[in-house]
Amino acid sequence: MPNGFMATLLSTLVGAAIGAYMVGRFTEKGRQAAIKASFEEVLKQSRERAAEEERGKRLATHEDIENVLKELRLVTKETEQIKTEVSREAQRYLRAWEEKRNLYIQLVEWACQRAVLVSAARVSLSNCACPLD
Repeated sequence: MPNGFMATLLSTLVGAAIGAYMVGRFTEKGRQAAIKASFEEVLKQSRERAAEEERGKRLATHEDIENVLKELRLVTKETEQIKTEVSREAQRYLRAWEEKRNLYIQLVEWACQRAVLVSAARVSLSNCACPLD
């Protein structure tokens, strides 16, 4: 029996050692697999977060560009309105100046006609045999 006991003890010890080795080996592989899976999940989340941040940046940039374009359109509209108003004022000023010029031309023509009439009247009167003196 001592040989059987020793054999049983030895097989139990060897079995336990093999069992411990196998459990340790599988446990280490399981731990490594869990670490690898966790790492892959963290890496996946990191990539997704980076992609979301990039999309967010692009969206923010797009919104910024839209805001700038909106402001540019408003400024352009204001500028066009100012140009139109300045053009109208310039046309009014030019029209008023032309009217004044035409009025002065008519006044000078009228004065010249009157001067010619007065001169003709003077000549007529000086040629007249009427004693006015």
